[in-house]
Amino acid sequence: MAYTAWSVVFGEQPTAAKWNQLGANDAGFKDGTNIDAGAIITAKIADANVTSSKLSLDWTENILAANFGTSSTSYVDTGMKVTLAAIGTWLIICEIRGLSASAGQFGVGQLYNQTTATSIPDTERLIAYAASANERMNTTIVKRITTTTINNVLRLNFKAGGAYTSTVESDPNGKSTLTAIRIG
Repeated sequence: MAYTAWSVVFGEQPTAAKWNQLGANDAGFKDGTNIDAGAIITAKIADANVTSSKLSLDWTENILAANFGTSSTSYVDTGMKVTLAAIGTWLIICEIRGLSASAGQFGVGQLYNQTTATSIPDTERLIAYAASANERMNTTIVKRITTTTINNVLRLNFKAGGAYTSTVESDPNGKSTLTAIRIG
């Protein structure tokens, strides 16, 4: 049922037909039939009213299955990937646990668009650095908003600094994750 404009003037006693129309309009708002698709956007909904039953997001996540170590000083694919299956604007969040165990050793992560074969600008992060012979563990977060015009596969690349192995950790003590949420 489509919404029908309804009005009264000061002092008017609405007819039964007007009251019925008001009820029909109200019912249409309650069940959503009087609300155009796309008329309500998430920016206009108070946070307290947003629940999973009212809001649907396109999102994907990859949790690194096992530790990934490398001694390569060039970026290598960690195997942690997400596919942006819809064209739009995406919030990318990568939480990376890193381990470097030798003095002067460090590990660097970077987001990479596998589809376009390009690094995602300004996503390089120092993941872990061992200033002394004691191992250093760290969790680093990379956040980026990117817009896609075609479906894309994004991945985490990682490289070591120095002659020893640095590791992206993912174990029962904490996971490394790559998450993409479509926001537009």
